[in-house]
Formats: sequence, C-alpha cells, structure tokens
Amino acid sequence: RRAVRGRWWVREAAIMGTWIRAELWADDERQAEAALAAVMAEMHRIDAAMSPHKPGSELSRINREAGERPVPLSDEMYTLIEQALAWSARSDGAFDISYAAVGRLYDYRSGRRPDEATLARAREAVGWQHLELDAKRRTLRFARPGMCIDLGGFAKGHAVDGAVDRLQ
Repeated sequence: RRAVRGRWWVREAAIMGTWIRAELWADDERQAEAALAAVMAEMHRIDAAMSPHKPGSELSRINREAGERPVPLSDEMYTLIEQALAWSARSDGAFDISYAAVGRLYDYRSGRRPDEATLARAREAVGWQHLELDAKRRTLRFARPGMCIDLGGFAKGHAVDGAVDRLQ
C-alpha cells in the first residue's frame, strides 16, 4: 500500500451576495493557500467591478451615467455585455440584463414589493433591444429613461471561469 500524501484545503466567504466555497486537494500547504487566495481574490475582483450595490463598481457607474451619454467600458465588461445581449437575442428576451429596472424595486429579504403604478413605470425601462452597445467605441448607452442593468446572471459564472483559470 502506498501512503496517501496531501489533503483537502478549503476556503469560504460571502461574496457577490452568495456563499463561495473553494476546495482543492494539494500536497503543499503554501501552494494550496496561494491557490485558494487567488480564487478568492478573483471573486472579490469581479464583485468590486460588477456589483450593482457598490457605488464605486463599473456596473454602478454604467447605471448612473448610461442614460445620459455613452459610457466607455472595460474590455471585460464589454465582452460580458456583448455575451448577455447575444443570449437575450437567442432567448427572445427571456434572458434580459435590463430587467434590473424592475428587479431593483423588490427586496426579497424584507418582503418589499412595488405598487402596481411603480411597477408599470419600471416595465417601460426594460428591453435589451434598447441597450446601445457600440462595438467601435466600446461604449454602452441606455436608449430609454430609467434603464439599468444587472449582470447577476453572468457575473458569478464569469467569476468561476476566472477562478478556474487561476487554478490551472
């Protein structure tokens, strides 16, 4: 019988509004800790850029400014929004990052929901076709008043992809 070397290493944290758990098998403690730190750093990086709740995030800046003028996007943000719009087209709008105009009106933790008049006004701002993504200038502009976006349907998966890249 051969002796088993190594063990499982685990790191957990609350990031992006969810519980993140990274677990890996390694022989070397320094390598394991460095790998887990890289995974968590990537999760925090994505959260810092794509959180709709952090005023300094790129997403928050987009939501503040894109209704007034085209907003320059980082390469990473441009690519994610481009992918999101492709999925919106493929799904005939079932997937739509502009749902945030309505979604932000709900607070599921406290049970708050908008009244019907507020909800009807917010629905006017939903529609992925009204997100003007300029490939040449790499900007995004909202063509309807009250629009905003949320990348929750993409950002977490993107963060996992980035974590896997770091582990490889």
